[in-house]
Amino acid sequence: MLPHLKADYFSNRAESEIFSIVEDYVGKYGNAPTKEIIDVEFEKRKLTQMDYDHGKEVLAEVNNHYKAPDMKWLMDTTEQFCLQQSVIIAINRSLEIIDGGNETEPLTALPELMRNALNVNFDTEVGHDYLENVEDRYKKLREQTERLTFDIDNLNKIFGGGVPRKTLSLFVGGTGSGKSLIKSHCAAHFYQQGYNVLYVTLELAEERIGERFDANLFDMAIDDIYMMPLEQYKRKLNFVNEKAKGARIFIKEFPPASITTAHLRSLLDELRNKKDFVPDVVVVDYINLMNSSRYKPSQNANSYTILKAVAEELRALAVERNIAIISSTQTTRDGNGASDLSLTNISESMGLGHTADAIIGIIRTEELDQLGQLILKCLKTRFSDKTNFRFLVGVTLGKMKLTNVGEGHGQYVAQPGYTAQQAAPAKPDVPLNNFGKRERRDVSAISG
Repeated sequence: MLPHLKADYFSNRAESEIFSIVEDYVGKYGNAPTKEIIDVEFEKRKLTQMDYDHGKEVLAEVNNHYKAPDMKWLMDTTEQFCLQQSVIIAINRSLEIIDGGNETEPLTALPELMRNALNVNFDTEVGHDYLENVEDRYKKLREQTERLTFDIDNLNKIFGGGVPRKTLSLFVGGTGSGKSLIKSHCAAHFYQQGYNVLYVTLELAEERIGERFDANLFDMAIDDIYMMPLEQYKRKLNFVNEKAKGARIFIKEFPPASITTAHLRSLLDELRNKKDFVPDVVVVDYINLMNSSRYKPSQNANSYTILKAVAEELRALAVERNIAIISSTQTTRDGNGASDLSLTNISESMGLGHTADAIIGIIRTEELDQLGQLILKCLKTRFSDKTNFRFLVGVTLGKMKLTNVGEGHGQYVAQPGYTAQQAAPAKPDVPLNNFGKRERRDVSAISG
């Protein structure tokens, strides 16, 4: 029980000192001190007469040979004591923050304080025994991990079959490279598969995100949807919803730089309680526009520290709620329009690269625009051996859609510095797509 106890749990100063003596002795010598040792060490402590007298009374009751009549009862009772004291301490700290007595922690840290306080428990599991737990390990290795599959084949290769739950994945690209388009396309596809989707936008209005979903799911240009009669719009929406097997999409808009992971956690709770909605995937557009629950904007913390904290908090939320979280980040100035990307092109904080489970770079050049295509490059993945894997995807901007490109649904681009014509020669008689460029309409792209 000792690792779970803290000196702060003992409100009386004398009892706190006695506990510290026991804790220090065990840490230094590896066994429990005798009553005589505690007596000697207690005499060295500087205490008021009242605390000293109380401490001597407590020590007078100590029995070197005491044995608990029921060890399980003792552990349960001690666990309840720790939980109760942890909550009291969290409440007192919260009051300090509210009253302005604690300037190092923001108000948004309050939910985290209470959550940590309520998580106190005596976990008897000390780890996985490699030899003794062989059957459990064998079974788990063969269990099929649930993955949310993409409709872009090469993305599934990068993620080992699809994005798993309890993970944080990022797309990285320059300004106007198509980050929001890719996120909305992936979200729409997950919805079509029957997964609940929460789309949190800190950049575009809720209505703009909604029309992107309309264009993708209706397979229509946004301009054409504007001209559609209401009844026809409703029919299309009902048809899409039937295919989605009852899944739902919620879109929530926040002002930039106004929320932390604590706000997202509260939003998830509200959606569950008020709308009976629990998402399978959460899309955040985008991570750089979030704040950390641990650092105030006014604190002297640099962008590396803050964004790394945001990424860690988002990933912790994904694990806690058993969801997949997808977001994006910007490239540095050198990454805008570049024909190749690496992790060093991530702007503001390499901490994002250290924390995310998978990072996909978005490469957009003038030559690719002429073909209505992008190159996606795997900059990091914990799910496969596809790091540095580059491939083409087709883009129809007006419909907010991606398509597979090339034979076998996915053309691999081996080297940077290619020309677009070498990578995928355009046909002379194809119409313009919504990039205002020529659109490839080969059979594989249409079937994809």
